[in-house]
Amino acid sequence: MTSIVVALVVIGGGIAYYVYQRAYQIPVPKVVGMTKGEAVTRLREVGFFSWDEQFEESDEPPGMVIRQDPYPGTKMSPTGVITRW
Repeated sequence: MTSIVVALVVIGGGIAYYVYQRAYQIPVPKVVGMTKGEAVTRLREVGFFSWDEQFEESDEPPGMVIRQDPYPGTKMSPTGVITRW
């Protein structure tokens, strides 16, 4: 009987976590065209604290964000990772 109760608690906890993660999603802001510093500030302002940075050649001045993934407006958990180029 105890193992059934433990299994139900674990399953219930997993479901609750999944629902919470799906419910608490925020839209990704547009950071393309901003400087690296401006982009970091904007991401922090809306609640994101994890991002990745990629580098590629561009005609834009160094330090400018030229691409991002996911696209602006995409809803995701604040623990998700946003990649900037």
